[in-house]
Amino acid sequence: MACVVPAAGVTADATLTQELVNAIRETLGGLARPSAILYLDHLGDDLDPAARRRGLERLAATADQHNPAPITWAQVHAAAQI
Repeated sequence: MACVVPAAGVTADATLTQELVNAIRETLGGLARPSAILYLDHLGDDLDPAARRRGLERLAATADQHNPAPITWAQVHAAAQI
């Protein structure tokens, strides 16, 4: 998966997702294509790496890649605690 914090004014939509996938494919090759892209409001450093990974993986499993929605850091915290 890839976690992205879009720059101010950039809309997290299907077009951005396709652009990111294409850029990753061009840079790292076709096998490096992420299975999910999560758009976060910011990345915090208040979770230990295992909890952060757990929360992000749970959110990625339910993400709709055709209609991406921004995810808050609070949602990552909540998913890490389940």
